[in-house]
Formats: sequence, C-alpha cells, structure tokens
Amino acid sequence: MVEGIIVRGYSGFYYVQNGGREWECSLRGRYRIKSQDFLVGDRVVIQPLCEGRGVIERVLPRKTRLQRPPIANVEQVVVVMALTSPEPDLILLDRLLVLAGVEGIKPVICLNKVDLVSREVAESYSAIYRNIYPVVITSVKEGTGIQSLKEILQGTLSVLAGPS
Repeated sequence: MVEGIIVRGYSGFYYVQNGGREWECSLRGRYRIKSQDFLVGDRVVIQPLCEGRGVIERVLPRKTRLQRPPIANVEQVVVVMALTSPEPDLILLDRLLVLAGVEGIKPVICLNKVDLVSREVAESYSAIYRNIYPVVITSVKEGTGIQSLKEILQGTLSVLAGPS
C-alpha cells in the first residue's frame, strides 16, 4: 500500500502523487457505490496494480476543506493582489483573509506588480497587513520577490486566490 495526495481527477480517474511518482487510480467499488466526493488534496491509500496505476483503497480524514475552489487539506492560502492595473481591492483581500482564518488555514499576502508602482506605494499596502500576516512583495516581470514566494510555498499544500 502507498499513501499519497490526489493532485487531479478526470472522468473517474484520480491522479495521486507520492514523492516524485504519480499514479493513475480508479476507485474501489465501495467508493463508486457511495458516490463519495474526492477532492484535490485528499490524502489516500492506494494499492498499486502495475507501473503507474493503482486503486484507491481508502481516504484519510481531511484536516481542512475549501468550497471554492473545492480542495482538501490546504495548509496555506496565498492571496495574490496586484498593486495596480487593477487597483487593489482591499475589501476582497480582507474577505479572503477572513475565510482562510475561519477554515483554520494560514493566509499569506502576495502583493504583485511592484515594478509598476513606487516603493512607497508598495510599502504603504504592506504596512496595513504585515503585523498580522506574512506579506511578500513581488514582480513576476522583474523576478522581484519570487525566491521569497518559492520559499513560502516550499513543502506546503498551498492554494492561490485573488481577483484573477
């Protein structure tokens, strides 16, 4: 038996990752009959059948569950908000932070497009939240803050959320 995490599901097949391997799995009959919902992020135990294929034997208990997007066992929500184009929607940001907190999921704020605003503007938005939440300031275009974001994501089951 092998324990892994469901990373995607298509047409009755679920793809389960374990370390560096991925298994294409079908459901054991009792799960098909129950019509249990399986979510990305569910931790499962599979029985390998042949190279890269297996059957899901059981689902381990969920620690967390998000409705939108439907995902289980998330440890961290990274709320991505542009600093401009479009202007930051702080009401949406606050709402997403509260939803993460209610579900017991660690929130992180990623303020992107720092290359399009002054450092003072970026710092003013960061100052609102940094005493409560981790904040990373990034520019995908210039690569600013990307290494810090990678470190925040490393080793955790994270979901990205935001206006787009």
